[in-house]
Amino acid sequence: MDKHLSGSLPFAPHDKSAWRKYLRGLRKSLPPAQRRRAEAAVCRRLQAWIKRGRRIAVYAAAGSELDLAAFVRTAWARGADIYFPCVEARTRRLRFVPEGAAAGRSRRFAGVCGGRRAEEMAVVLLPLVGADAAGGRLGQGGGYYDASLSVRRGGRRTVKIGVGFACQLAERLPVLAHDVRLDYFVCERGIYKF
Repeated sequence: MDKHLSGSLPFAPHDKSAWRKYLRGLRKSLPPAQRRRAEAAVCRRLQAWIKRGRRIAVYAAAGSELDLAAFVRTAWARGADIYFPCVEARTRRLRFVPEGAAAGRSRRFAGVCGGRRAEEMAVVLLPLVGADAAGGRLGQGGGYYDASLSVRRGGRRTVKIGVGFACQLAERLPVLAHDVRLDYFVCERGIYKF
């Protein structure tokens, strides 16, 4: 963890809104060359989860989020089934649609739709604002991933991987009991298992 994320903060440590602003600022301030190198390193590390026929949910990067385009191309070429999130009608839950159905859509969510439930995915790569040393995830604040990944049916276990830059890893974030914990956080510095 970076020293500036584990030392004293210019705001109350339980203030999610302040954390989001702070971590987004760090992420946004990354120089373009450093960002490209980090994205390439993360996409390489994520290849460990690629398997032919495996259902992997990804996201379309918004704003300064880490871009997974290189990973998506590699996973698709190796025969993994790639899915993008969409919002299930009249709920705060996500469904996941195959890559082809989401083609050309650059928004965070592919649109209001049907599709597969989160528990049908083998792996879900989650966008985040921050992650902490205990596997806590600070998202955008909408609760879509929390609502979707809290359901578990049929004994299946979906691997939840937070994806981001090293500057987004903190010692401790203000997470609540209903916030879904990560199994891994992958950044340019390595793979953190929780």
